Amino acid sequence: MRLVVTSRRPCQLTRGEFRRVPQAAGSRLVGYHLACPRCGFVTPVLDGVRGQAITEAPGLTFSTPVVCLHCRATVFVQDGAADVC
Repeated sequence: MRLVVTSRRPCQLTRGEFRRVPQAAGSRLVGYHLACPRCGFVTPVLDGVRGQAITEAPGLTFSTPVVCLHCRATVFVQDGAADVC
């Protein structure tokens, strides 16, 4: 499933959407809010937490899979696309 970047608030995200965590201009990347492609629950993904490394070029990639906090689905994000197990 192709992920869609949005600027909507985390409480308004729908399945397969993600939003960059806002921070001061020029500061390092903090993380993303990711709406689970399976259930739509929003899970925060923070750079540097539990070995997570987030890269944004050429597409959004998470170094480790994200586990949805609601349905416990494992979401692999690579080059802006998500695979759910």
